[in-house]
Amino acid sequence: MTSGSCVTQNCTPEQTTFSPIPDICLKPGLPTIDLKTYVTTMTPGGTYKFTGTGVTDEANGVFNPNTAGLGSHQITFVYKDVLGCFSPASFTTININETPTSTFIGDAIICQDSAALITYTGSITSGGTFTWDFGSDVKQVKNGPGPFTIEWNNPGQKSISLTTSINGCASQPSQIPVMVEPRIPPVIITCPVKGSTVMDFDWNDVPNTSGYELNLNGQPLANSNTSMISLNNLTTDADYTLIVKAISTNSCPGVSDTLTCRTNDCPPVFIKFSKNGHHTLSKCQHAIDQYQCYYYRRSAICQSEIDMVRPGSHSEC
Repeated sequence: MTSGSCVTQNCTPEQTTFSPIPDICLKPGLPTIDLKTYVTTMTPGGTYKFTGTGVTDEANGVFNPNTAGLGSHQITFVYKDVLGCFSPASFTTININETPTSTFIGDAIICQDSAALITYTGSITSGGTFTWDFGSDVKQVKNGPGPFTIEWNNPGQKSISLTTSINGCASQPSQIPVMVEPRIPPVIITCPVKGSTVMDFDWNDVPNTSGYELNLNGQPLANSNTSMISLNNLTTDADYTLIVKAISTNSCPGVSDTLTCRTNDCPPVFIKFSKNGHHTLSKCQHAIDQYQCYYYRRSAICQSEIDMVRPGSHSEC
């Protein structure tokens, strides 16, 4: 037979402390955390044991945030000194927060007279901080997730960028371009030529257009690529209303103008004859067309009146 004896030890429990571990923003490729650097023991040389979600090496205290995932994770630490005495467990909580996204959508092309609709599409559902950059030309700065509209003072290429943050975690910036196209200048119609049966309409050349839609007295005409139209065979002393609409080639709407012009009846022409007799009237040098009027005035011994005549030989009293 063999005999032996053992003596229990009078263990003095080792008091350990666990320092707080800063919150972690979850994103791909995070490094592991050495939990040993966050604990304090009174005596060296013992053994460590860490347990909890995300602990991938209990003895060496390796914590992997990507393995743990989002949430609050409690970590337990137990220390055994060189005499084999176990300390009371120490605890800490590691918070892993979501890194927000900053994605958003908006109109890629707008007119200078309109606004771009901006809508946040990222991961923040409530709260958080939104830092927008609309450039120096923006009319009014907006905040929050939107949706909201943004306007600029001048046309040209613009850029919108956004960075978000929540629970101490900041996103990567997102950016989209916005093209602000120039407004279409107004159309201004004039009537430089008005005759008894002819008329010219003229208007200014309008940039950013592909041509002009024409409407005369409520009837559409063929589109024009020039900024004028000549009309003939018109009715004397009649109104003609022309509508010119510039056809826009960008996101801005086309513009139009309306002008009413009236054909002119022939003005009175007084012809003084040196004596009574036969006189021949010729077509006026400045006659506009073959329907130009011709006038002569009878002598004082006849009834004073004005008659309209045609070219040819006429007798006077």
